[in-house]
Amino acid sequence: MFVNRQATGRLAEDNDINRTYAVDGRLGFGQNGIVSGFAAKTETPGLRGEDHAWDTAVDYNAQAWRLRAGYMEMGDNFNPEVGFVRRKGFRKVDGGIFYTYRPDNFLKLQEIQPHITFNRFWNYDDGFIESSLVHMDNSWEFNDSSTAITGWNVRKEGVVEPFTVSGVLVLPGTYQWNEVMLNYSTDNSAPFTAGFRFQGSGFFGGDLRSYGPSVGFRRGETLNLRLNWSRNDIDLPLGSVITNLVSTQVAYNFSPRLFAQSLLQYNDSADLWSVNFRFGWLQDANTGLFLVYNETDGLGEVPHTSAGRSFILKYSYLFDILN
Repeated sequence: MFVNRQATGRLAEDNDINRTYAVDGRLGFGQNGIVSGFAAKTETPGLRGEDHAWDTAVDYNAQAWRLRAGYMEMGDNFNPEVGFVRRKGFRKVDGGIFYTYRPDNFLKLQEIQPHITFNRFWNYDDGFIESSLVHMDNSWEFNDSSTAITGWNVRKEGVVEPFTVSGVLVLPGTYQWNEVMLNYSTDNSAPFTAGFRFQGSGFFGGDLRSYGPSVGFRRGETLNLRLNWSRNDIDLPLGSVITNLVSTQVAYNFSPRLFAQSLLQYNDSADLWSVNFRFGWLQDANTGLFLVYNETDGLGEVPHTSAGRSFILKYSYLFDILN
Protein backbone atom coordinates (compact mmCIF):
# COMPACT_ATOMS: atom_id res chain seq x y z
CA MET A 1 0.00 0.00 0.00
CA PHE A 2 1.19 3.50 -0.81
CA VAL A 3 -0.60 6.70 0.27
CA ASN A 4 0.55 10.19 -0.68
CA ARG A 5 -0.77 13.53 0.64
CA GLN A 6 0.61 16.70 -0.86
CA ALA A 7 -0.70 20.25 -0.63
CA THR A 8 -1.04 22.13 -3.92
CA GLY A 9 -2.17 25.55 -4.95
CA ARG A 10 -1.24 29.12 -4.18
CA LEU A 11 -1.62 28.80 -0.40
CA ALA A 12 0.30 25.52 -0.08
CA GLU A 13 3.39 25.62 2.13
CA ASP A 14 6.75 24.17 1.17
CA ASN A 15 7.24 20.51 2.04
CA ASP A 16 3.59 20.12 3.03
CA ILE A 17 3.69 16.44 2.19
CA ASN A 18 3.18 13.09 3.88
CA ARG A 19 3.66 9.55 2.60
CA THR A 20 2.80 6.15 4.04
CA TYR A 21 4.15 2.79 2.87
CA ALA A 22 2.70 -0.46 4.20
CA VAL A 23 2.47 -4.17 3.51
CA ASP A 24 0.42 -6.84 5.27
CA GLY A 25 -0.19 -10.55 4.92
CA ARG A 26 -1.58 -13.78 6.33
CA LEU A 27 -0.08 -17.27 6.12
CA GLY A 28 -1.89 -20.40 7.19
CA PHE A 29 -0.15 -23.49 8.52
CA GLY A 30 -1.83 -26.83 9.12
CA GLN A 31 -5.61 -26.81 9.51
CA ASN A 32 -5.82 -24.40 12.43
CA GLY A 33 -2.83 -22.06 12.41
CA ILE A 34 -2.46 -18.54 11.02
CA VAL A 35 0.46 -16.12 11.06
CA SER A 36 -0.51 -12.53 10.27
CA GLY A 37 1.08 -9.11 10.42
CA PHE A 38 1.93 -5.82 8.80
CA ALA A 39 4.84 -3.40 8.45
CA ALA A 40 4.51 0.32 7.74
CA LYS A 41 6.64 3.44 7.47
CA THR A 42 5.82 7.13 7.03
CA GLU A 43 7.67 10.13 5.62
CA THR A 44 7.01 13.56 7.14
CA PRO A 45 9.30 16.59 6.73
CA GLY A 46 10.94 17.41 10.05
CA LEU A 47 10.40 13.92 11.54
CA ARG A 48 13.31 11.49 11.29
CA GLY A 49 13.70 8.07 12.85
CA GLU A 50 11.13 6.10 14.85
CA ASP A 51 8.68 6.54 11.95
CA HIS A 52 7.79 2.86 11.60
CA ALA A 53 5.13 0.46 12.86
CA TRP A 54 4.90 -3.31 12.65
CA ASP A 55 2.82 -6.08 14.12
CA THR A 56 2.90 -9.87 14.02
CA ALA A 57 0.63 -12.47 15.58
CA VAL A 58 0.28 -16.25 15.64
CA ASP A 59 -3.18 -17.77 16.14
CA TYR A 60 -4.24 -21.37 16.61
CA ASN A 61 -7.97 -22.09 16.43
CA ALA A 62 -9.21 -25.64 17.06
CA GLN A 63 -12.59 -26.90 18.19
CA ALA A 64 -11.81 -26.82 21.90
CA TRP A 65 -8.61 -24.77 22.16
CA ARG A 66 -7.66 -21.31 20.89
CA LEU A 67 -4.17 -19.86 21.38
CA ARG A 68 -2.75 -16.46 20.48
CA ALA A 69 0.57 -14.63 20.81
CA GLY A 70 1.47 -11.27 19.33
CA TYR A 71 3.95 -8.40 19.30
CA MET A 72 3.55 -4.82 18.05
CA GLU A 73 5.61 -1.66 18.12
CA MET A 74 5.07 1.88 16.85
CA GLY A 75 7.60 4.70 16.87
CA ASP A 76 6.94 8.19 18.20
CA ASN A 77 7.24 9.69 14.71
CA PHE A 78 4.95 7.27 12.88
CA ASN A 79 2.56 9.77 11.28
CA PRO A 80 -0.04 8.49 8.77
CA GLU A 81 -1.81 11.79 8.09
CA VAL A 82 -4.27 10.16 5.68
CA GLY A 83 -5.72 8.09 8.51
CA PHE A 84 -5.17 8.03 12.26
CA VAL A 85 -3.56 6.08 15.08
CA ARG A 86 -4.92 5.88 18.63
CA ARG A 87 -1.54 5.50 20.32
CA LYS A 88 2.10 6.04 19.33
CA GLY A 89 5.50 5.47 20.87
CA PHE A 90 4.99 2.02 22.40
CA ARG A 91 5.92 -1.64 22.34
CA LYS A 92 3.25 -4.22 23.13
CA VAL A 93 3.05 -7.95 23.73
CA ASP A 94 -0.21 -9.87 24.06
CA GLY A 95 -1.35 -13.45 24.30
CA GLY A 96 -4.22 -15.65 25.30
CA ILE A 97 -5.36 -19.21 25.98
CA PHE A 98 -9.04 -20.10 25.49
CA TYR A 99 -10.77 -23.42 26.16
CA THR A 100 -14.35 -24.55 25.53
CA TYR A 101 -15.78 -27.49 27.48
CA ARG A 102 -19.25 -29.06 27.30
CA PRO A 103 -19.87 -31.10 30.46
CA ASP A 104 -22.15 -34.12 30.51
CA ASN A 105 -25.00 -33.53 32.97
CA PHE A 106 -23.03 -31.44 35.48
CA LEU A 107 -24.84 -28.76 37.54
CA LYS A 108 -27.18 -28.05 34.60
CA LEU A 109 -24.27 -26.52 32.71
CA GLN A 110 -24.30 -26.53 28.93
CA GLU A 111 -20.89 -24.98 28.28
CA ILE A 112 -17.88 -23.62 30.21
CA GLN A 113 -15.39 -21.26 28.60
CA PRO A 114 -12.34 -20.51 30.78
CA HIS A 115 -9.65 -18.26 29.36
CA ILE A 116 -6.69 -16.13 30.34
CA THR A 117 -5.28 -13.20 28.37
CA PHE A 118 -2.32 -10.87 28.87
CA ASN A 119 -1.23 -7.59 27.34
CA ARG A 120 1.44 -5.07 28.30
CA PHE A 121 2.47 -1.71 26.82
CA TRP A 122 5.96 -0.22 27.28
CA ASN A 123 7.11 3.27 26.36
CA TYR A 124 9.12 3.00 23.15
CA ASP A 125 12.10 5.05 24.37
CA ASP A 126 12.71 4.19 28.04
CA GLY A 127 10.79 0.95 28.59
CA PHE A 128 8.45 2.46 31.19
CA ILE A 129 5.40 0.21 31.72
CA GLU A 130 2.42 2.29 30.63
CA SER A 131 -0.26 -0.37 31.01
CA SER A 132 -0.47 -4.07 31.88
CA LEU A 133 -3.42 -6.43 32.27
CA VAL A 134 -3.73 -10.10 33.20
CA HIS A 135 -7.34 -11.17 32.64
CA MET A 136 -8.66 -14.48 33.99
CA ASP A 137 -12.27 -15.24 33.14
CA ASN A 138 -14.78 -18.06 33.06
CA SER A 139 -18.10 -17.98 31.22
CA TRP A 140 -20.81 -20.38 32.45
CA GLU A 141 -23.75 -21.11 30.13
CA PHE A 142 -26.63 -23.07 31.67
CA ASN A 143 -29.21 -25.33 30.07
CA ASP A 144 -31.86 -22.59 30.31
CA SER A 145 -29.54 -20.30 28.23
CA SER A 146 -28.78 -18.03 31.18
CA THR A 147 -25.13 -17.05 31.55
CA ALA A 148 -22.78 -16.11 34.39
CA ILE A 149 -19.33 -14.59 34.01
CA THR A 150 -16.75 -14.62 36.79
CA GLY A 151 -13.49 -12.78 36.34
CA TRP A 152 -10.33 -11.66 38.08
CA ASN A 153 -7.94 -9.05 36.66
CA VAL A 154 -4.48 -7.96 37.73
CA ARG A 155 -3.95 -4.45 36.37
CA LYS A 156 -0.99 -2.06 36.35
CA GLU A 157 -1.10 1.54 35.09
CA GLY A 158 1.78 3.99 34.75
CA VAL A 159 0.69 7.63 34.94
CA VAL A 160 3.14 10.19 33.55
CA GLU A 161 0.95 13.31 33.72
CA PRO A 162 -1.80 14.11 36.25
CA PHE A 163 -5.41 13.71 35.12
CA THR A 164 -8.86 13.79 36.70
CA VAL A 165 -11.57 11.18 37.18
CA SER A 166 -14.90 13.02 37.39
CA GLY A 167 -13.12 16.02 38.85
CA VAL A 168 -10.88 14.10 41.29
CA LEU A 169 -7.14 14.44 40.65
CA VAL A 170 -4.89 11.41 40.04
CA LEU A 171 -1.17 12.10 40.50
CA PRO A 172 1.70 10.64 38.42
CA GLY A 173 3.03 7.30 39.58
CA THR A 174 2.73 3.55 39.06
CA TYR A 175 -0.47 1.95 40.33
CA GLN A 176 -1.28 -1.75 40.61
CA TRP A 177 -4.52 -3.38 41.76
CA ASN A 178 -6.78 -6.42 41.48
CA GLU A 179 -10.32 -6.54 40.09
CA VAL A 180 -13.10 -9.05 40.81
CA MET A 181 -16.11 -9.20 38.48
CA LEU A 182 -19.44 -11.01 38.41
CA ASN A 183 -22.07 -10.75 35.67
CA TYR A 184 -25.32 -12.68 35.33
CA SER A 185 -28.01 -12.57 32.66
CA THR A 186 -31.09 -14.62 31.91
CA ASP A 187 -31.84 -15.94 28.41
CA ASN A 188 -31.38 -13.02 26.00
CA SER A 189 -33.61 -14.68 23.39
CA ALA A 190 -36.61 -14.81 25.76
CA PRO A 191 -39.39 -12.16 25.61
CA PHE A 192 -38.15 -10.72 28.93
CA THR A 193 -34.59 -10.75 30.22
CA ALA A 194 -32.81 -9.35 33.25
CA GLY A 195 -29.22 -9.12 34.38
CA PHE A 196 -26.87 -7.71 36.99
CA ARG A 197 -23.18 -6.84 37.06
CA PHE A 198 -20.74 -6.12 39.90
CA GLN A 199 -17.08 -5.15 40.02
CA GLY A 200 -14.98 -4.57 43.11
CA SER A 201 -11.40 -3.41 42.69
CA GLY A 202 -8.63 -1.05 43.53
CA PHE A 203 -8.37 2.05 41.39
CA PHE A 204 -5.34 4.37 41.12
CA GLY A 205 -4.45 4.08 44.78
CA GLY A 206 -8.07 3.93 45.95
CA ASP A 207 -11.12 1.71 45.51
CA LEU A 208 -13.89 1.24 42.97
CA ARG A 209 -17.31 -0.40 43.36
CA SER A 210 -19.26 -0.63 40.13
CA TYR A 211 -22.65 -2.30 39.82
CA GLY A 212 -25.98 -2.07 38.09
CA PRO A 213 -29.00 -3.97 36.73
CA SER A 214 -30.30 -4.31 33.19
CA VAL A 215 -33.69 -5.36 31.81
CA GLY A 216 -34.74 -6.17 28.28
CA PHE A 217 -37.87 -6.89 26.25
CA ARG A 218 -38.13 -8.38 22.79
CA ARG A 219 -40.98 -9.26 20.46
CA GLY A 220 -39.78 -11.96 18.13
CA GLU A 221 -37.24 -10.70 15.62
CA THR A 222 -39.00 -7.33 15.22
CA LEU A 223 -38.55 -5.31 18.43
CA ASN A 224 -35.70 -5.33 20.95
CA LEU A 225 -35.64 -2.94 23.91
CA ARG A 226 -33.01 -2.77 26.66
CA LEU A 227 -32.49 -0.49 29.69
CA ASN A 228 -29.19 -0.36 31.62
CA TRP A 229 -28.08 1.46 34.76
CA SER A 230 -24.47 1.55 35.98
CA ARG A 231 -23.36 3.14 39.28
CA ASN A 232 -19.68 3.75 40.10
CA ASP A 233 -18.59 4.48 43.66
CA ILE A 234 -15.00 5.78 43.37
CA ASP A 235 -12.80 6.49 46.40
CA LEU A 236 -9.41 8.01 45.51
CA PRO A 237 -6.61 9.37 47.75
CA LEU A 238 -7.53 12.98 46.86
CA GLY A 239 -11.31 12.65 46.89
CA SER A 240 -14.39 10.55 46.25
CA VAL A 241 -17.11 10.66 43.63
CA ILE A 242 -20.24 8.70 42.66
CA THR A 243 -21.30 8.54 39.01
CA ASN A 244 -24.36 7.10 37.30
CA LEU A 245 -24.80 6.14 33.66
CA VAL A 246 -28.26 5.31 32.29
CA SER A 247 -28.76 4.03 28.74
CA THR A 248 -31.67 2.86 26.62
CA GLN A 249 -31.29 0.82 23.44
CA VAL A 250 -34.12 0.26 20.95
CA ALA A 251 -33.92 -1.78 17.74
CA TYR A 252 -36.77 -2.33 15.29
CA ASN A 253 -36.60 -4.52 12.19
CA PHE A 254 -39.19 -3.58 9.59
CA SER A 255 -38.00 -6.52 7.47
CA PRO A 256 -34.86 -8.66 7.23
CA ARG A 257 -33.30 -5.88 5.12
CA LEU A 258 -34.76 -2.74 6.72
CA PHE A 259 -33.93 -1.71 10.31
CA ALA A 260 -33.67 1.23 12.73
CA GLN A 261 -31.61 1.39 15.94
CA SER A 262 -31.20 4.05 18.63
CA LEU A 263 -29.12 4.57 21.77
CA LEU A 264 -29.83 7.24 24.39
CA GLN A 265 -27.42 7.81 27.32
CA TYR A 266 -27.17 10.13 30.30
CA ASN A 267 -24.07 10.62 32.48
CA ASP A 268 -24.82 12.56 35.67
CA SER A 269 -21.14 13.15 36.49
CA ALA A 270 -20.67 15.29 33.38
CA ASP A 271 -24.39 16.19 33.12
CA LEU A 272 -24.14 14.91 29.58
CA TRP A 273 -26.77 13.49 27.22
CA SER A 274 -25.93 11.64 24.02
CA VAL A 275 -28.06 10.10 21.31
CA ASN A 276 -27.22 7.81 18.41
CA PHE A 277 -29.67 6.84 15.65
CA ARG A 278 -28.99 4.42 12.81
CA PHE A 279 -31.10 3.44 9.84
CA GLY A 280 -30.15 0.76 7.35
CA TRP A 281 -31.54 -0.59 4.11
CA LEU A 282 -29.45 -3.65 3.27
CA GLN A 283 -28.77 -4.97 -0.21
CA ASP A 284 -26.54 -7.87 -1.22
CA ALA A 285 -23.31 -8.51 0.75
CA ASN A 286 -24.15 -5.85 3.37
CA THR A 287 -24.24 -3.07 0.80
CA GLY A 288 -27.07 -0.55 0.65
CA LEU A 289 -28.19 2.72 2.23
CA PHE A 290 -27.05 3.72 5.74
CA LEU A 291 -27.94 6.81 7.76
CA VAL A 292 -26.32 7.70 11.11
CA TYR A 293 -27.09 10.65 13.40
CA ASN A 294 -25.12 11.47 16.58
CA GLU A 295 -25.61 14.27 19.06
CA THR A 296 -24.05 14.96 22.46
CA ASP A 297 -25.50 17.31 25.07
CA GLY A 298 -28.05 20.04 24.50
CA LEU A 299 -31.12 17.80 24.25
CA GLY A 300 -34.20 19.82 25.03
CA GLU A 301 -32.34 23.04 25.83
CA VAL A 302 -33.57 26.47 24.77
CA PRO A 303 -31.62 28.11 23.31
CA HIS A 304 -30.20 24.91 21.85
CA THR A 305 -26.54 24.12 22.62
CA SER A 306 -24.59 21.10 21.53
CA ALA A 307 -21.17 19.69 22.35
CA GLY A 308 -21.15 17.66 19.15
CA ARG A 309 -23.44 16.70 16.27
CA SER A 310 -22.88 14.63 13.15
CA PHE A 311 -24.97 13.33 10.29
CA ILE A 312 -23.63 10.59 8.01
CA LEU A 313 -25.27 9.30 4.83
CA LYS A 314 -23.68 6.39 2.97
CA TYR A 315 -24.73 4.33 -0.02
CA SER A 316 -22.74 1.42 -1.38
CA TYR A 317 -23.40 -0.84 -4.35
CA LEU A 318 -21.62 -4.04 -5.39
CA PHE A 319 -21.35 -4.92 -9.07
CA ASP A 320 -19.38 -7.38 -11.18
CA ILE A 321 -17.40 -5.53 -13.85
CA LEU A 322 -16.70 -8.77 -15.73
CA ASN A 323 -20.37 -9.55 -16.44
